[in-house]
Amino acid sequence: MQTEVIQTGKIMGKRGISSAVLKNIAVVTMLIDHIGAVIVIRLMIQKGLYGAMVDQEAYIAWVGQNRGMYGTYMAMRIIGRFAFPIYCFLLAEGFQRTHNVKRYLGRMLLFALISEVPFDLAFSGRLWNMQYQNVFFTLFIGLMVIAGLRLVDQRLAGPETWRKLAGVGLYAVIIVAGSALALALKTDYSFKGILAITVLYLFRSHRKAQIWAGVIIFLLMDGMEMIAALSFLLIWFYNGARGRQNKYFFYFFYPAHLLVLWLICVVMGIAGIPAI
Repeated sequence: MQTEVIQTGKIMGKRGISSAVLKNIAVVTMLIDHIGAVIVIRLMIQKGLYGAMVDQEAYIAWVGQNRGMYGTYMAMRIIGRFAFPIYCFLLAEGFQRTHNVKRYLGRMLLFALISEVPFDLAFSGRLWNMQYQNVFFTLFIGLMVIAGLRLVDQRLAGPETWRKLAGVGLYAVIIVAGSALALALKTDYSFKGILAITVLYLFRSHRKAQIWAGVIIFLLMDGMEMIAALSFLLIWFYNGARGRQNKYFFYFFYPAHLLVLWLICVVMGIAGIPAI
């Protein structure tokens, strides 16, 4: 009979999904999403999507004529909504386990900078585009925020009322500052991504509360991002184990796959069409 140990709200044991499996799911769903967002959307634009968006009747007619391509695009984008909540969750988990927060932050910032040119090429067709920044910047800012929250907990630990009030105030300042920075830099998911990371960290010791808080955060997002709440069905089965994984795979995969997708667009002759 398999035994399970409950530790900080997590089911630890062989059953369930390890962080390695969750990370692989996030990578695959992100890749599917980006194929749609980088290649398929350009093919749709090439076929007159923007011209058909001038009025509702023309748009409906265009969708009817290109239902296969449009359906493929929508399916890819829906599948892709599963990736970001998983990355947010794994960031909060990884932060609790890391032995060197500064090195973790440095790695995030380094790959945010490395990924920016491939990201801009893939989505805008330009070498540099300050209108929209890659998700590593979002994760980096989110990591800074939760690192700041933990520092507050460490420096203001104690039963005194003034410590608790000061802690709440500093929490608010750090979260607002991080959200404002993401908004100013126009990072992927903007301030909503920072709030998602923060909420998942704050409820880290209570799995049910963490899951429901994450669901609510993503349901409050607009449009297709609401579908991302479904990813917490997978996160629910996280068993606390690392599993077999290459620590640096995602870091290198992110800029590399964007560069490959852009090169595919170049070969297809559609790289000059902005996808965003």
